[in-house]
Amino acid sequence: MRFMRLCAAAVAAILCMHGIYAQNTVFAEQGNADETAPAASEKTNGFLLDDCVNFDSALGHSDDLFAYIVPEEDYYAFDSDYTMFRRTTNTPQWIEYKTEDKMYPVFYTYFKYTKNIPHFSFLSSADGDSWQEVKPVIKVTEREDWKWIPVEYSLKGIDDSQKYIKIIFSDKSETEWSPMLAGVYLKYKQSGGNGFADCAGTPYDSAVTKLKCLGLVQGYDEYRFKPYDNVSRAEFAKMNCDILALSLSGGGERVFNDVLPNDWEAPSVAALYRQGIINGDGDGSFNPDADVTYIQAAKMLVCSLGYFGAAEEAGGYPDGFRIYANRLRLFDGLSISDENAAMNRGECARMISNAIEAELIYQSSFGDNPEYIKNGETVLHKYLGIDTAEGTVTGVSGMTIISDIKSGKDIVTIGNATYKVPKFNAEELLGRNVKFYIKDDTLLYAEPRGGDVKRITADKFIKLDGVNLVYETDDGREREVSLNANTRIVYNGRYKSRAGVSGKITLESGYMDLIGSGGSTDTILIWNYIDRIAANSAKISDRITDRLGESFELDASNAEYCRVIAYGEETKYSEVSVSKNDIISAAVSEDGKVMRISVRNDSISGKISYVSDTGLFIGEDEYKTADNLKKLGGDISAGADVCLYTDMNGRVFAAERMGVSEYAYLQSAGALGAFGDSPSLRCITTGGETAVYYADSRTRLNGAADKASKIALLEPQLIRISRRADGTLASVETAEYNEGLIGTDAFTLAYKSDSCKYYGGALCVFASRYQLSGQTPVFIIPKDTNDTDKYEVTNRQGLITDFDYKTELFDISNGYIACAAVIYADGSRERGIEGYDQTAVISKSEVINNADGEPCLKLTVYTKGAEGYVYFDNDGGEDQTGGWLPNYVKRDASNGNNPFKAGEVIQYYSDSKSHCRSFRMVMTEDMAKSGTLYEKNTGDYSAISSENYFSELYTAHAVVKERFDDKLMTSADDTGSVLRTVPLSGASVYIYDKKRGKLITGSTSDISKGDTVFIKMSYGDTNEIIVEK
Repeated sequence: MRFMRLCAAAVAAILCMHGIYAQNTVFAEQGNADETAPAASEKTNGFLLDDCVNFDSALGHSDDLFAYIVPEEDYYAFDSDYTMFRRTTNTPQWIEYKTEDKMYPVFYTYFKYTKNIPHFSFLSSADGDSWQEVKPVIKVTEREDWKWIPVEYSLKGIDDSQKYIKIIFSDKSETEWSPMLAGVYLKYKQSGGNGFADCAGTPYDSAVTKLKCLGLVQGYDEYRFKPYDNVSRAEFAKMNCDILALSLSGGGERVFNDVLPNDWEAPSVAALYRQGIINGDGDGSFNPDADVTYIQAAKMLVCSLGYFGAAEEAGGYPDGFRIYANRLRLFDGLSISDENAAMNRGECARMISNAIEAELIYQSSFGDNPEYIKNGETVLHKYLGIDTAEGTVTGVSGMTIISDIKSGKDIVTIGNATYKVPKFNAEELLGRNVKFYIKDDTLLYAEPRGGDVKRITADKFIKLDGVNLVYETDDGREREVSLNANTRIVYNGRYKSRAGVSGKITLESGYMDLIGSGGSTDTILIWNYIDRIAANSAKISDRITDRLGESFELDASNAEYCRVIAYGEETKYSEVSVSKNDIISAAVSEDGKVMRISVRNDSISGKISYVSDTGLFIGEDEYKTADNLKKLGGDISAGADVCLYTDMNGRVFAAERMGVSEYAYLQSAGALGAFGDSPSLRCITTGGETAVYYADSRTRLNGAADKASKIALLEPQLIRISRRADGTLASVETAEYNEGLIGTDAFTLAYKSDSCKYYGGALCVFASRYQLSGQTPVFIIPKDTNDTDKYEVTNRQGLITDFDYKTELFDISNGYIACAAVIYADGSRERGIEGYDQTAVISKSEVINNADGEPCLKLTVYTKGAEGYVYFDNDGGEDQTGGWLPNYVKRDASNGNNPFKAGEVIQYYSDSKSHCRSFRMVMTEDMAKSGTLYEKNTGDYSAISSENYFSELYTAHAVVKERFDDKLMTSADDTGSVLRTVPLSGASVYIYDKKRGKLITGSTSDISKGDTVFIKMSYGDTNEIIVEK
């Protein structure tokens, strides 16, 4: 029976090996955690290095810095950081820090509410003496006008040899109190994927990841496993007691000389001794602090698998256990030079990973001639309830390699079987043959099982036409691959066709993976990205203008899989904002179910030294160019100052010539300096941002020098400027009016009209001949030109067809394309609510203050099921509800008046600063409580009648007369004689609690016959339904 107890104890040991590894069990009690390591932070998914309370965490700093605490009355202007480092002067200042191995620093800062951000700069050093500049990845988070702007600087690209970092405050700051440093964090360079970040790149990564996914090990936190730390005998003893649930009541019993009754491990050691599991070293000692050795661990696992008797017969400890450890392949993958050496955590993980896959043995008879049997069972199956199998991953969270299989969020399909995946990320295994581990209907872990993967990047790809694939090898030779006609083509995550019928496939940016075995390609996964440059700041979910062409929208509302890497970090789609000149690369499946998005700001600046047929040189560094290179700002030639934008493969897809003219609308000019020789120009840029530019005695006005005094007197108008490398103005041009002049390089106002009709669509013209391209900036000048917050910049999509505008068109080309346009609100037909404007369901309304302390409104809303916000500035928005609702009383949203309630529905138009300019109520709280029914449409097809309701916008407060699986039959007629068909497909559903005045999200299953509902439809598609309860 003693033998059976030992086997049982050993088997249980495998089941709960996490007792060895978990910090909150054994390690926490031992105090083995690295007390010098920075603490983990939920805020950043990193480790706090400095909270900026004092300078204790810094290696050093310059003199004119101090620790600052934000007053409580100013908390509203910041996120959650209230301790900062700031300056006493706006001269350059610095702080120095030391990084950790495999980690990089991230700096969290705040700038005053301005679009003109004088960024920090950074230096790195290997020894703390010799410094070099390092370029950060910058993430600017948009905030309301009255809040400070959070800016995050990530130094992920620093070399491993660079251990010291300096952050330097810019001398371009307007004030000494902006910017401020709020926190410094450390992050691992490699995320760890399904495993731990500190195991990535180590020999232990695979084994540790496997055990973590199976629930058999834990780390010190979600990033750190500490694979090179050792494990003590006392920790093993505590683990064994935990997994055996042994009574620790004998804690006061002293069974070994070196384990005192009050020692933390004493109860565990005594319990194991009473069970005959441990005997010590023969002299009455246990050596609790000694490290567990390879052979000791092997003996435990051999017993766990039932081979104790066989090992004893083969020679006992250590020889017999070594023999069986090798037979069971427990040592596979381990680096053992001395079996009596201490095992680290990584080696333990490898040995356990081997053990749980080994075959169990059972003793069927006892006595002098014991017998043993095997039935193929493993610890995984018998004790953990985990099964294993092999197959091809055919679907992962919306991505599929074959047609007609189930896909969706958080599910994986292997062969034809579908499994839930609440934790394991299997996306890199799509199309691969894998060994996988499942429990019930849940996939816990999978790993590749044979097969080949060949990656061909877009810069090496030549063509794929049918079954012929041609690419360039690393040595520059062409290689042709003949595909099978049945090779699957998967385009941006979704099955497309077989190679034999696929036709020509393009790959401009991204890569393709050829997956197969034995020289045959079974599947080709193609990720083809479209690369764009943001012309404005916006949320990733908003419509964004591409500096290379039309605006675009990355709508993830229907996506089953959406992965966003923003500024080097995986980020939730809903949390991503982009800034002007950010590079946005997106691979989107044809049906919109799969999206991969990259947001970067790693453009390259410098002076062109040489231009070759294949690349651009800055100094000695060559930057390969893409085949479809786009040029901004003029020709790219040697000597030109440029900014290079790179695609997903590091090739230059767009090159911008700097120092050339750019458009800006001058809001105001002023003189600075003792003699007025440093004018400042407050302008609206083509990106819609407010910027202050500075001139000096060298700045030329319309080609002439020494015009600083005249520059300071310029009136508001569109100007053309060029800037030096330091940002100061090299030149300022004002336009000369020359009606109808086209094709000139001179800055020219070629057309103006107090009232000119604009026609959109395919025309996009003023005066029947002057076109706006997708890149033409359109400056909107408000009626009150002193209200600088009301200025907007849009493109042709921001104009309304068949509208009359007071217009100015500049620099019209020979092709009759205007390079810039100015629209004056004073004199133009005012923009009102249109049928296509956004409609939102209000869940919360609150009063907030802007930067000047003025009360404004913030509405939390739902649109298409996604949460968002609508802002009203102090002026409010114009209520244009009019006769849309019966017996409606006009609302005032100015000066912080809050007339909105949860459950109401608003249609609104916001300007480029996200401030609501006009709105229309389409459902009110009073109507819900009183039961007032109505229906209304825009009448663009026909006015609403008993037979007609189809239009661009149809809203109704109605009663559900019939409920079907795919539609409702509703009536807003008190008699119920007029019925409307309301499709349920694609509708976002909300539930409004009339009694509590609360709104929650719901589903179509919440709608019943007899319910009163609000409905919003557009051209027959149902967008929103609110069910009143």
